Amino acid sequence: MLSKSNAGCDLVVKRHEYAVGGIPQYWMVSRDERTLTVLTRPEPDEGYLDCVVVAAGERFETDDPFAISLDPADFC
Repeated sequence: MLSKSNAGCDLVVKRHEYAVGGIPQYWMVSRDERTLTVLTRPEPDEGYLDCVVVAAGERFETDDPFAISLDPADFC
């Protein structure tokens, strides 16, 4: 969940640190915008690329890293 008081840290610092740390995906949830942004690293030495932004009313489904189906409209 993006922090209301420090969203910049989630959007920049954590994104960079997680990529450097080898985390293959970074999911960011914006409660205010009711969106899910899924970032992936296509190559180990590259940073994240925006893979998909899912808005409320849309369904996101994936099997990686596990099977899940969700709609940001369901986020509190």
